[in-house]
Amino acid sequence: MSNFNLGMKNRLILYSIICFVFSFLNFLEDYNESSFYEAIQDLIYLFPLSFIFILIIYLIRKRTIESNFYKRIELFNKKTFLFFVSIATIIFFSFLLRLISMVLFNDDEDLIFFDTLFFAILIIVSSVVLFIYLFEIYLENEFEKKELKIRLKENEIENLNDKYMSLKNQLNPHFLFNCFSNITSLIDTEPEKAIKFVEELSNVFRYSLTNSDEILVTLSEELKLLNSYFELQLIRHQGLIKLESSVDVSKLDYLIPPLTLEILIENALKHTVFDKHNLLKISIYTREEQLIIENNFNPKINTVKTESFGIGMKSIKKQYVLLNCGEPSFKIENNIFRVEIPLIKSSYD
Repeated sequence: MSNFNLGMKNRLILYSIICFVFSFLNFLEDYNESSFYEAIQDLIYLFPLSFIFILIIYLIRKRTIESNFYKRIELFNKKTFLFFVSIATIIFFSFLLRLISMVLFNDDEDLIFFDTLFFAILIIVSSVVLFIYLFEIYLENEFEKKELKIRLKENEIENLNDKYMSLKNQLNPHFLFNCFSNITSLIDTEPEKAIKFVEELSNVFRYSLTNSDEILVTLSEELKLLNSYFELQLIRHQGLIKLESSVDVSKLDYLIPPLTLEILIENALKHTVFDKHNLLKISIYTREEQLIIENNFNPKINTVKTESFGIGMKSIKKQYVLLNCGEPSFKIENNIFRVEIPLIKSSYD
């Protein structure tokens, strides 16, 4: 069953219960003032009529918010538009019900349209419309809260999976074997460099374990991680990669999701063909409130399309969707793979 049918079914049940309670209270009042037969008769008429009336009001509102015009306008204009629709609905049904009452129940020759009965109908219709509109707003807000909780939970699970995959990549036997091989070879020839290598490896693991649970970290922290991670990869790939960084100092306190830069560097290393004749060149710089990461585009087989660059990209995109702080872009121009990451201004600035 679709979400629409499920929502409609729930509302039909809910509104039928409300109408039944209202009709039953009216039945008790009629039973005290008249006979049981007359009270039952009023109940039989009142329940379906009140249910149909409430359903019509609900459907008018529903069709309004589903209209293309309503979806295109801004939030303030949406509220204004919905307000005028509700006023028009009240006026229309007040006049219609008063006209029906005059035709069916009024035998007087001197008919007065705007009498006490008209204003009583106006109050009843206004109350019903106001109740439905406010009640629907409440239900929609509750539904949005539940949807947000579900999305947050899904995002939390995905983030945990991405962090696990990132740590797994760092701790996979191939990566560790290369690191230990590099350390072993450096100990005899360049002991100072071996010590530095171990320090950088320690920095990468420490950052991943301590900051991976954070929602946002400063760009300065991410660049420190990047420098340590790149030093490891530089030794591992024997100088076949090159990193140029020209980040505006004023942007160092801006925020981004943790491990963003490591994911992007991993992506470049994993999906790009490079050798001593064609180095992998990675550039990182800022432009306004964007962090730009570029590398020369020389993809391996089956990675021509941007969408095929792995779950890391999807993870970054989903984090920004949840944060509602802009949207990262991934594009290929002039044999350059370019990633633009929105920098998030700290609330303390």
